[in-house]
This record gives sequence, structure tokens and C-alpha cells, in this order.
Amino acid sequence: DDIVFHLGDFCLGGFHEWTKILNRLNGKIYLILGNHDLKNIRQGYASRFELTSMQMHIEVDKQKIYLNHYPFLCYGGAYRNMWQLFGHVHTSKNNTGKDASRLDMLFPTQYDVGVDNNDFTPVSFELVKRIIQKQVEQANKNK
Repeated sequence: DDIVFHLGDFCLGGFHEWTKILNRLNGKIYLILGNHDLKNIRQGYASRFELTSMQMHIEVDKQKIYLNHYPFLCYGGAYRNMWQLFGHVHTSKNNTGKDASRLDMLFPTQYDVGVDNNDFTPVSFELVKRIIQKQVEQANKNK
């Protein structure tokens, strides 16, 4: 019964990989399209998701969240307590991966929910909330 937001690059590989993975998943899955999804989503997989989109605005427990595959420095609400969750980059744990240096300008209200940054597991809203609160507290201390 979970609601899952997948922020792109759902699966590398073709028809067989997509089918194998989709057949194992439960819940209502919303796919924010990533750069590696476009070819496969044209092959009829859109019907396997609740919705496919390039971006979404959602609200969870009164928290406004912008979902996109890519991190943005300018997005609606960036300066008004809106979070942005993204994938695409490969930061690895504690921002040590190959793309880490490119993320220095991110807001503390942004977080990479990509699997390589999160022990290859889904990230719950509660965990994201704790992480972003910690990032905001750290940013306020550094002012």
C-alpha cells in the first residue's frame, strides 16, 4: 500500500530488465522521468506506473516538496521552505562520490535520494525529514 516516488533512471537495460523489476514491485509508483528512462518508457511501460512525469510538486505532512530527476539551483519555492529531492548525480554516502564537488551550491533543503547515496535502499519521508532538518541546522550554524 506504499506510495513510492522514483526520481528517474528507473532501470538500465531493456525490456527484460524492466519487466523483471516491475513484476517484483508493490505499491503505487510514480515515476519522475530520468535521462535513461525515455527510450524504455516509450515501449509501453508508462501504464505500469500511477503517473509518469518530468517533475512533480507534492505535499507530505504540510511540507511542500519539488521532485525532479535533476538538482536545480532555481526551482519554484527554492527560497520559501520547499524541499527539492532529486537523483541523477552520483554523490555516494556523505557526498564523497564523483559528482560531489558539483553539489557545493545546493540549498540545505535539497537532498539526493539516489540509491548510491542511500545504501541502495528506498528513503522514507521521515528519514528525508531528519536529514534535511540536520542540513538546515548545520547551514544555520555556518552563517
